[in-house]
Amino acid sequence: MFKDALVHEKKETAWIKEIAELAVAEKDFATQNMLVWFINEQVEEEANCNDAIWMLEMCGTSKGSLFMADHRLGKRGEN
Repeated sequence: MFKDALVHEKKETAWIKEIAELAVAEKDFATQNMLVWFINEQVEEEANCNDAIWMLEMCGTSKGSLFMADHRLGKRGEN
């Protein structure tokens, strides 16, 4: 699931980059400024997917490790 989510996030990143390139070409500074937030968000989303994939791959089939990974992933939004 996280691998599929990463593929989707990368597509979104590519779309945002296309819009950003157009904004630069059109010298649309307001849009360029707004897109900075979206670009930063995409960096974070891709990193979250990569972290989850890494964590789950490290767990393998260990039930205890999977439980700990689930617990840790569940706490991500609490900060």
